[in-house]
Amino acid sequence: MSLVLQIIFLLSLPLTFGAAIMYYSLLFDLHRSLEAHHPDALALVCSEKLLPMSRFQAAYQVLRGVKGGAFRGSPLSPETVRISSSANRLLHVAMFSFMALLFSGLASEWLS
Repeated sequence: MSLVLQIIFLLSLPLTFGAAIMYYSLLFDLHRSLEAHHPDALALVCSEKLLPMSRFQAAYQVLRGVKGGAFRGSPLSPETVRISSSANRLLHVAMFSFMALLFSGLASEWLS
């Protein structure tokens, strides 16, 4: 059982880091796409906060608000929708692999 947990740990370690790096890369691409096609959405998100937001924070706020290809009722371009769905998928993959990493590491230590 301990060997299986160690294998899961070793497989989820590069998956977690790779998915996280690709996720942040897609967040950067999402921000560029929003700047090019939907500057009003970025301005709306940034105006709601008291403190200035970084590019990643603004893109993440828009990513959280995308529902059915639209952000708060205004439709998004196909490129922006594609990037946001890919970023959302990678966020879930990174979270799942991190949970597998955490579980396998803790369970392996607990069993030994």
